[in-house]
Amino acid sequence: MHYQKIQPAESLRPWVECFYEWTGHVEKELDVQSPPNRYAAMIFNLGNSYNTYQGNVEKTLAPKTFACGLFTTNYHLVLQGTIDIFGIVFKPNGFHNFFGMRMSHLVNSRVDLSLLIEESPALHQSIADLKTGAERAARMDTFLLDRLPQAQANATVIDDAVDYINQCKGLVSVTEVAEKFNISKRYLEKQFLIKVGISPKFYCRIIRFVYLSNIVAHNANIDWQEIVNQFGLHDQSHLVKEFMEFNQMSPSHYHQNHNEMTRILPNQINMGEKNDVRVYTISCLFSLTMNRSIRTDLNHFLKALVQALKPIAKAEDIDVAFLPTQKPLNAIFQAPTLAGDVTHILCKIIEFTPEQEKILVGIKKMSENQCKIQITNTGINLVLNLEIVNGCKLPVKASSSSVNSTQFEIEIDLFTESISDSIAIERINGPNFIPDYYAEIRKRLRSHFNKSDSLVETLLRSNPREAAFLKKVNELIVSNMQNNQFMAITSARR
Repeated sequence: MHYQKIQPAESLRPWVECFYEWTGHVEKELDVQSPPNRYAAMIFNLGNSYNTYQGNVEKTLAPKTFACGLFTTNYHLVLQGTIDIFGIVFKPNGFHNFFGMRMSHLVNSRVDLSLLIEESPALHQSIADLKTGAERAARMDTFLLDRLPQAQANATVIDDAVDYINQCKGLVSVTEVAEKFNISKRYLEKQFLIKVGISPKFYCRIIRFVYLSNIVAHNANIDWQEIVNQFGLHDQSHLVKEFMEFNQMSPSHYHQNHNEMTRILPNQINMGEKNDVRVYTISCLFSLTMNRSIRTDLNHFLKALVQALKPIAKAEDIDVAFLPTQKPLNAIFQAPTLAGDVTHILCKIIEFTPEQEKILVGIKKMSENQCKIQITNTGINLVLNLEIVNGCKLPVKASSSSVNSTQFEIEIDLFTESISDSIAIERINGPNFIPDYYAEIRKRLRSHFNKSDSLVETLLRSNPREAAFLKKVNELIVSNMQNNQFMAITSARR
């Protein structure tokens, strides 16, 4: 899997963020999740067709060449076979300035480019005829530079307002923006819908979330209250609502997912601004987002989830606890799906449960082949509250034994392979245990770092010091691939 960003011509940069190429091949279906963003794009798919979906909407086939506006919630790409995609990422107001399209028609949508731009078929063919990202980027530079006078003529005070909101990280009111540029709120809101596609107030929220989620993703230790204060949120429950609305997962779940990735490959995240090294980073991301079943002790999995959500519950003065089984329960499940559903249920229960009440997460073994995850709350009966289970991908049963409690259950299959229990338990729960999906990541990383010579040689010509450092990191990672406690970035800098 290869992903590379390419800078556009200097005169295009006020409106074009970057070009990118994404190539590779996947045998099994790969579900890639992308967070909400502030950009529009023009995409040329030269490989196999792929499906997309957003929220609970059914999968749809993406056009081979399309334009899209910004996405207000996370979305998914479902890929299989040959991947060969070239894209142009426009700044929020950039696509409108070049092509005059009303951007509200493109928000959360992918529109066949031939319906918008007459030259689309010829442009697609010219991109297909070129084989490298650099050649394709040069072709798009020429295409957009021919339209640059139109983009410059379409520039207005709204472009300055967009830049100002970005500089303020979204922490500014619509009134303040209008006053700064001496325009009315009504004019600002009307023109924002045309140029960006959404209201300036909603755009401020998205920009705030982009910066907020970036901090959550790339810091090991998070002070949630500090995040709340820094980004002008009311309280921690407000923070949870923002994450659930824009990213369909709790902040702690989002933070945990990124921490797992950086634990496996810490240096590549730190060096992520270097385009070539992103090749390794994105490979790691794809491995984490694969829809594949894993086999592990359900106790360890749920304990980690509950622990991650405790700060959120504590902020609401609610006690959340996990009650493990006496013996390991080696289950088979899709980690992203189960983690998402359990996190969603817990966050919703925390939201509706009164203060000083309790939430208990436990496991009940039903048979040798099946168990139930049980989530019980006190203080309120939530059986009729459909928000708790709406959006869950797994079947969830809600019941109540009293007027002031609720129990939610998810059935999970247990692993009963024909090997001795002692061997299975040692493998699943031993001190060096790595779940199957981490083992898959480790296998992929080994193949990448064994083939890193060309990257080092390329970097050697432009930055010998960086090349020497990267070579040392590669050697350390390969030699310590079996050492689960190994931290490449620390060792390489000694």
